[in-house]
Amino acid sequence: MLYSVVDSIGKPPSGVLEGTLSMLGAYDQCLKISVPRKSSSKEKKPIFEGKYCLAEYQLPLMPNNQSNTRTSSRKSDNQQSVVENLVQQASISPQSALRHGLCVPSTCSNEDVDKIIRYALKSTGMISSIRHCNVRTPNPILTEQIIALAIVGIIGVLVLMGTCLDGVTRSTIPIGSKIQIQGSVSGTGLRFLLMFSLYTNTKKFLHIGNTSDGLSALHGIRFLTAAWVILGHTYFLFRIPNYRRLHGFLDFAQNSLFAPVENFTVSVDTFFFLSGLLLVYSNWKRLQSQNGCLNILKMYLHRYWRLTPAYGFCMVLVFLLPLLGSGPLWHVVINQMVDNCRHSWWKNLLYINNFWNMDDICIRQSWYQSAAIQYHVVFVVILLMLFRWHLVGLLLNGCVALVGIAYTGILVYKNAYPPTIMIAVRDLSSLYEFGTEVYIKPFHHVGAYCVGVAFGFLLVKHKNLKFHPLILVLGWLSATACILAVIYGLNPYRSGTVATPIIAALYSAAHRTVWACGVGWIVTMCATGQGGIINQFLSWSLFVPLGKLSFLAYLLHPLVMTVHNAHMRERVYLDHYEMIYTYLGHLLVTFGVAFICFVTVETPFILMENLFCKKEFKADISEQHNGGNNNKHPLSVIGIKHRELGGTACKLEAFNNSNSKDHLANG
Repeated sequence: MLYSVVDSIGKPPSGVLEGTLSMLGAYDQCLKISVPRKSSSKEKKPIFEGKYCLAEYQLPLMPNNQSNTRTSSRKSDNQQSVVENLVQQASISPQSALRHGLCVPSTCSNEDVDKIIRYALKSTGMISSIRHCNVRTPNPILTEQIIALAIVGIIGVLVLMGTCLDGVTRSTIPIGSKIQIQGSVSGTGLRFLLMFSLYTNTKKFLHIGNTSDGLSALHGIRFLTAAWVILGHTYFLFRIPNYRRLHGFLDFAQNSLFAPVENFTVSVDTFFFLSGLLLVYSNWKRLQSQNGCLNILKMYLHRYWRLTPAYGFCMVLVFLLPLLGSGPLWHVVINQMVDNCRHSWWKNLLYINNFWNMDDICIRQSWYQSAAIQYHVVFVVILLMLFRWHLVGLLLNGCVALVGIAYTGILVYKNAYPPTIMIAVRDLSSLYEFGTEVYIKPFHHVGAYCVGVAFGFLLVKHKNLKFHPLILVLGWLSATACILAVIYGLNPYRSGTVATPIIAALYSAAHRTVWACGVGWIVTMCATGQGGIINQFLSWSLFVPLGKLSFLAYLLHPLVMTVHNAHMRERVYLDHYEMIYTYLGHLLVTFGVAFICFVTVETPFILMENLFCKKEFKADISEQHNGGNNNKHPLSVIGIKHRELGGTACKLEAFNNSNSKDHLANG
């Protein structure tokens, strides 16, 4: 057993000078260790079992608060001392202390292990701490996890009952018969259960609908943007101890082809642009039919209901993550996310979590949902003004964009923040402050939303817009220049050279708005039939169902990545091959989980909105026996039928073909 204990302890790795900063040891082997008592002993409990502890060491020259020194370029190894190399590794991330996996007898307490390590390292000047210790015992189920399991169980039962009811109904109702369910208690219950039918909801997911409405290209844009977000987070949402050769990141930064990955954060501005565009595009006809009047409160409630059930379900899943696995880094990685959700879930449901620090957010990427809701609250009013007084609305929209641009520039210039999130930033405290004080705040991205509103107005007022060939050429060149300037504009500064305050301020203030302008031109060309091969590709029918999953994929992919990172037992060599291979796995698993949540949570709750609005429901089943197709829309079995209530704007999208625009607006 002594050999097993020694063998399970992490050994000093090779490649420390290239950023290999962890020696995790044999986690599972350590926990399997068990020293039994003699057969004559009445005590059946073993003398001791293996106990795995993750220790953290920080060299005396590794600054707790990252160094403010920035270098203009990487020195070669023969120009640096060993200490300088180690300090350079420490500057890669605030989590870059050495991690050491220890295997000790279970009779040792955490305090005992900590004291032994401190005593052993006393003469070296290293600072040590124990991140966690665990033995082979089942994790206790907490109250919050019982509640989460109950919610998942209730949804599972509803899905099972709804699917069975749907199958029985389709197989027993005579051909062509119509069942009128107008409001009885039993009828309401049946309609409620049928909303959870996997058969019906899957058919809705696969339903392509009308792809000739001018906005079909938006499905492709949404899917590709979500895939880009997942790619960027695959590279940047990893744990330092999981990888060997962290210097690889510095090599990545010097490669121009890596710029689109490093600058992936502009992808969220594509979503903001689409939200602004569709706010105008999808509500303009309603405004025309109601003389410029909207029930604003119901629009707010509709938007809240559209986002919150799926959003809340993702937070429910967070509380179940501790039950899904184990590993040397499991508690370090998982506990932070769970603790944040335990204390900050209410901020998410109120959509105000982006006004706190990034480290306090439940599901860090969820700041986007808060900003999207905040924009919706403000821009519904601007939409009304834009409809009544075009020039006033456009000027107000432009002023909001300019205020956001100016405020961003002033903050970045005044505080010497980096221009955006970059790899080769030595002052990591400044980068963190940029993320908290600028990046997740609504003013930083409002320019992209305003551009979307402007292009939405252009499309509703000039649906048959056609440009002269010369204008088309200039437009495409300008759009390409905007996109390339945003992606590659910081190339001179990606290897460590410090951007001057004025350059950082100008880029940070304007690049997201410029990016939205480039995307706006592409959308306009596709919507007006002038997009050519680009429109054909983005309008590919396969993108329609995948685009419907983009909202959930954005919410769920951090959970998928967190579980993967926490479960890893050994270091992985950091290079593009490993990262792309990992990315493809994240992409597939994320969209697979998103599909399950789409048919079991998102779709049923969208359909409930119609039930709450007391719209007319009619079940009309006309199905051929011999496996024929329904003559009606797949959702006709639960009788979704639109009806305006009292002349108000309760024309809430009822998950018909036009509701695809509602999906497009939620990234």
